[in-house]
Amino acid sequence: MENKINALSNFILEAAFLDPVRLRKLGKMILLTTVDENQHKKQFLHHREKLFDFNNNEFRAARLLQQCLIKEAKHLGVEIINNDKVK
Repeated sequence: MENKINALSNFILEAAFLDPVRLRKLGKMILLTTVDENQHKKQFLHHREKLFDFNNNEFRAARLLQQCLIKEAKHLGVEIINNDKVK
């Protein structure tokens, strides 16, 4: 993975499930979050045409994951940007 990243320049990599300790030495890291729960849900559902999770378990999991990512980002000194203004 590092070799592929090093071969690129000026790119954005969605890496929520990759090791931030390994990635931060390869470039600037930013965690993009949506604090407003209603906005987050709207964005979460936007590209999910067939969501059969009627109890919102997938969305609840996404909210919990975001909390964990925020905590980890703060611990690692990763910049956190809130995108609640994005429609």
